Amino acid sequence: MENLPVGLRRLAAASIPWVVLIILLALTYARFVVAPYAGYYFDPNSGDVTGIFTDQVIEDGLQKGDQLLQVGPVTWESYADNLRQGFYAGVQPGDIVPITVQREGERLVVDWVFPGPQSTEILARLGTTWWLAYIFWTCGMLTQLFFHPRDLRWRLLIAFNFLTAVWLLAGTFSLWHVWESAILLRLTIWLCLPVYFHLHWVFPRPLGRMPAALTWVLYLGGIGLAVLQWFELLPPPVYFLGFLLALVSSVILLVVHYIKQPQERHGLRLLVAGVSLSALPSIALGVASLAVKIGKTEQLALLSLSAIPVSYLYIAYRRELGGLELRANRAISISTYAVLLLGVVISLAALAGIWFTGSAALLSVGVVLALLAGLVTVWLYPRYQRWVERRLLNMPLAPAGLLEAYTARVTTSLESARLETLLRNEVLPSLLVRQAALLRLDVNLLPTVVFTLGVDTQLLPTADEIAELLGTAGQVRPVDSRPCAWVRLALALRVSDQPVGLFLFGRRDPEDYYPAADLPALQALADQTALALLNIEQANHLRALYQLDIERQEAERSSLARELHDDVLGQLAVLAMNTGQEQPSPQFDAAYQSTVQHIREIISGLRPAMLNYGIRAALDEMVDDLALKLEDKPEIVLELPSSEVRYPPEVELHLYRIVQQAVRNALQHAQAQHIRICGKLEQQVAELAVEDDGVGFAAGERPDLTELLSNRQFGLAGMQERAALIGGEVQIHSKPVEGTKVLVRWQI
Repeated sequence: MENLPVGLRRLAAASIPWVVLIILLALTYARFVVAPYAGYYFDPNSGDVTGIFTDQVIEDGLQKGDQLLQVGPVTWESYADNLRQGFYAGVQPGDIVPITVQREGERLVVDWVFPGPQSTEILARLGTTWWLAYIFWTCGMLTQLFFHPRDLRWRLLIAFNFLTAVWLLAGTFSLWHVWESAILLRLTIWLCLPVYFHLHWVFPRPLGRMPAALTWVLYLGGIGLAVLQWFELLPPPVYFLGFLLALVSSVILLVVHYIKQPQERHGLRLLVAGVSLSALPSIALGVASLAVKIGKTEQLALLSLSAIPVSYLYIAYRRELGGLELRANRAISISTYAVLLLGVVISLAALAGIWFTGSAALLSVGVVLALLAGLVTVWLYPRYQRWVERRLLNMPLAPAGLLEAYTARVTTSLESARLETLLRNEVLPSLLVRQAALLRLDVNLLPTVVFTLGVDTQLLPTADEIAELLGTAGQVRPVDSRPCAWVRLALALRVSDQPVGLFLFGRRDPEDYYPAADLPALQALADQTALALLNIEQANHLRALYQLDIERQEAERSSLARELHDDVLGQLAVLAMNTGQEQPSPQFDAAYQSTVQHIREIISGLRPAMLNYGIRAALDEMVDDLALKLEDKPEIVLELPSSEVRYPPEVELHLYRIVQQAVRNALQHAQAQHIRICGKLEQQVAELAVEDDGVGFAAGERPDLTELLSNRQFGLAGMQERAALIGGEVQIHSKPVEGTKVLVRWQI
C-alpha cells in the first residue's frame, strides 16, 4: 500500500472500516436468518447436544447430553472433516429429520421435527456475545478517525479491533458451517496471530525495533496458514493452537512491558483490570448457574465484556480526550465498581435462589439485595474511587483535595529535595502534568533552576525571556508560542507582589489541556510554592549558620585541646619538678596524677588524640574509656573489623562525633542493657551503626533541622548536620520497646 498514490492510499484506508462493517452485517444476517433454527445447540468439537429450544414431546426424543452421529444424510465424520458441510440443507419448518445419536452407550434414531424460528431460540441467539464484534469495530473506527500519530501502532490497533470483530461474530454461529463461517473463524485467527504479537510488542510503547526476520516469519507464517485453512489443508481443531499462541504471546509481552517500562505500569494495570473485570460477571454467572437458573441476567453480565476493547482504546487514546479526561477517569471508577457489584449481586442472587422458593420470597430478597447494595455503595465507593485513582490512574493525591494536601505537606518540606519529590512524584502526576519546570528568580529576574520534569535544561527560558513569560503568566499559551514553545502555561510565584519564581507547565494528559476552571487552583498551588521556596531559603540560611557554629565549636575545641596539652600539662610538669622537695608527699603525688588524668580526659573529649591513628582506633579507645567508667553497665561492644583505611581528617572527626552522640543518647535515654557499635570501613565507603535494646521511640520520617531545633532535639540535629557537612547521611530506625539503630553512611 505504501507504493500506491497518496489519493488511492487514503481511499483504501478510508474504505477498510466500511468493508469490515459490511462483512459484520453479512455475518449478522447469516447468524439470525441463514443459520438453521434446529431447536437445539451442540458442541462442534464433540457433537454433544448442549441445549434444547423446543417443546417437542416425542418418545425417546432428543435430549441434552446426546452425542450426534448423523443428522439426515450427513454423518458426523463428514461434518467434522469438511468445514463447508452443514446440516439441514433444504429442510423446511415442519419437516421430519432423522437424527442418529448415542445415548448412554446405545445408538438411537430420533425423528426430529425441524421447528424453524421460535422465540426461545431467537432470544438465545440475541443473548450471546455477537454484539461485542460491533464494539470492537467501533473502537477500530474511532482509532482510525482520531488516533495520532498515524504510525505502526495506529495500524496495528485498527487491525487488532477489526480482525477480532470478524472472528468473534463468525465464531458465534460457525458450528452450522453456513456462509463459510467456520473457515472464516479459523482463517481470521491465523491472521490475528502476527497482529496480536506485533501489537503487544509496540503497545503501549515499543520494546525496541522488532527484528526484521521475526516480522517476516510472523506475517508470512500467518498468511500462509490462513491460505492453507481456506483450502482446508489443516486439521479443523488446530486453529485453537494459534489462538492460544496469540493470547499467551500477548500476555508475555505485556509482562515484559511492565518489567522494562515502569512509566507505563499504570496503563498496563488499567488494561489488566479492564480485561479481568470484563470476565468477572460472566464467571459469577457461570458459577451461579450451576446452582440455580439465572435467566436473562446473563445478557446484563455479558455487557461487561465490552470493557476489553474499551480498555485498549482508552490506554492508546487517553492523550486525545481533551477536557473529557477527568470525566473518563471518573467513568472508569464508576464502570469498574458497577461490574464488581454486579458480580457480587449475581452470586448472592444465585445463593438466594437455592435457599428461597416462590416469587414473593425472591422479590423480597431482591429488594433486600438492592438496599444492601445502595448502603454498601455509599460507604465503599469513595474508597474504591480513591484506590482506582492511586493504583490504576497513577494519581497519588486525590484531585478534590489536592491543594489542601499540598498546603499541609509543603509547610514541612523545608528542603529543596523534599519539595522536588513532593511535586515530581505526587502533585504533578495527580494533575496529569508530564512536563514542568520550577525557576527561582532573584531581584534582577535572573533564574535559578529548582527542578525540571520531562524537560531538557537547554529548553528553559533565558534571562531575556523571563520578562516575556511573566507578562503572559496565568494565560494558556497557543501551541508553538515563543519563547519556549513547550510551555503551555506559565504561572508567576509572587510574595508581596514581587516575582520570586516562575512555574512552567508543558505537556499534560490529555492533549496538553489546561481548562480555565483549573487555573485558579494551579495559581494557588504556585502561591504555596512561592512561600515554600522562601521557607526553604530561610531554613538553608539557618542550617548554614548551624553548620558554621559546629565548625566553630570544633575549631575552638581543637584550639583548647592544644592549649591544655601544650601549655597546661607542661606547666603542671614544671610545677611538679619545683615543689622544693626531693620526694613529693604521697598526697601531692596523688592529687597531681588525678589532675593530669582529668585534664587528659578533657583533652580527649575535646579532640581524641587517637583520631591521629584513624577512626577505628579512636572508637576503640572510646569504648574502653566508657567500659571503665560504667563498669560494663550497660555493656558496650565494638564489632568493627580492623581496618587501616584512612579518610580525610574532617570526615573522621564528624563520623566519630556522630557515633559518640548516638552512644551518649543511648546512655541517657534508652535504658539499654547492651549497646553495639558495628559497621564497615572500606576504601570508598564508611558505614557505622549504633544499636541498643532500650525503650526506643517513634522515629517517624527524617525531620527538618528547624523541627529538630524547635523540639530541642539538639543531639539528633547535630548528627544530621555533621553528616551533611561531609556529604553523608544519618538514618534513625526506632520503635517503642524495640530499641534504636542509628546508621551513618559516607562514601566518596
